[in-house]
Amino acid sequence: MGAVSALAQVGVPPRADFDGDGKADFVVWRPTTGMWWITQSSNGAVVGEQWGMPGDIPLSGDFDGDRKTDYVIWRPSDGVWYIKPSSNLNAPYAQQWGLPGDIPLSGDFDGDGRADIAVYRPSNGTWYIRPSNSPGTWYSRQWGTTGDIPIVADFDGDGRIDFAVWRPSEGTWYIIPSTNQGAPYAQQWGLPGDIPVAGYFMGNRGADFCVYRPSNGVWYVLAGDLRVVYAIQQWGLPGDVPAPDDFDFDGKSDFAIWRPSDGGWYYIPSSAPNSPQFKQWGTSGDETVPTTASQGTYF
Repeated sequence: MGAVSALAQVGVPPRADFDGDGKADFVVWRPTTGMWWITQSSNGAVVGEQWGMPGDIPLSGDFDGDRKTDYVIWRPSDGVWYIKPSSNLNAPYAQQWGLPGDIPLSGDFDGDGRADIAVYRPSNGTWYIRPSNSPGTWYSRQWGTTGDIPIVADFDGDGRIDFAVWRPSEGTWYIIPSTNQGAPYAQQWGLPGDIPVAGYFMGNRGADFCVYRPSNGVWYVLAGDLRVVYAIQQWGLPGDVPAPDDFDFDGKSDFAIWRPSDGGWYYIPSSAPNSPQFKQWGTSGDETVPTTASQGTYF
């Protein structure tokens, strides 16, 4: 596997890696046309792919297990997922999963290396999962209450997504680790008005607790395994969209924001923190992927 980091091998690849090189690509989705616009990190090639229509919600995930991000949208009006797998773009498929008002989530809940289809239902705080290793055997888990924000991340580092929510009213994370579902726990980290952006900033196997504070553009990171402050980083302005990912191929999340006002990506590579980078990609009205800002969820 060459230079792929140990972290990437245990199930924490970049969230938007359409060319499969282990580094995040710059990608935006244009709601007016349903076009995906991607700059591939491997060669700088520009790729455009029409997939979706106005009102859809773009998501990311590797549903076919080829370690490349697939084109995925969820249609709130009918609760249908439309997936165009990278291994065969000519064989898209649809799966009804969810109801209007649900929040779509994609992640590897069963640990088989492929993304699963899931929704979180705010009306009852329940997660509904359709695992890829047994799609005919769906299951649900009540975890959350009115106003909670569902988080897709692997906090215990076992390669499976944990059930997790962040409660804006008190700034507390509530987590059911997949390694021990009988031992849920809570972690206070953040303030009302913050945006939760769980990531892998330390480079350990498990996710870190992180919030982005729009009022001052500061990121606050608490190491998930050590429960000590890992970083406090000012990076962003009011109106920016936090979009952490691994742009430098070192197995760590980089501090990154997308600025809708100028379509600019501003990021700090964790491998070169004194050399911040800029990439103009996108325009006002676009949405970042996998961030579904319209739903208030960041993962």
